[in-house]
Amino acid sequence: MIRRIYSQISILLSQGMSPRALAATLALGTLIGTLPVVWGTSLLCALTAAGLRLNQLAMQAVNYLVWPLQIALFIPFFKAGRGLVPNSPVELDSAMLAEQMRAAPLQAVASLGEANLLALLGWLCWAPLGSVLLYGLLRLGLWRLEGSRRARQRSRA
Repeated sequence: MIRRIYSQISILLSQGMSPRALAATLALGTLIGTLPVVWGTSLLCALTAAGLRLNQLAMQAVNYLVWPLQIALFIPFFKAGRGLVPNSPVELDSAMLAEQMRAAPLQAVASLGEANLLALLGWLCWAPLGSVLLYGLLRLGLWRLEGSRRARQRSRA
């Protein structure tokens, strides 16, 4: 799978996409793809790519690739958000939520909504630094990849 991703990135670079634009696309796709909301990362990626004139396909591909991260990071983001709101009564306990769904479904949905807001708050704490670091690392890696790709092309010519 890593080779396929590497291959696709090389293709994008060979088609004229700059390392800077590709790094921005990949970083923003990852950032938005890990957003702890279940309703709109694809739409947000599409709007961001259109607004910034980035590659739609690459942005959506990254969004789908990081989907497991979105699920895996929900609890850490929730805990970080709950740490910022110390008096929050929201708990994520699966047995309690299951019982609440049977007894008071609307209250369970409200609890999940509050948990989602706390996770979003935790994500907002990570997002600025994470996106800058990811963009920098991707830009450096893609710049090197572009340089080695060009060197191979020159040696073939």
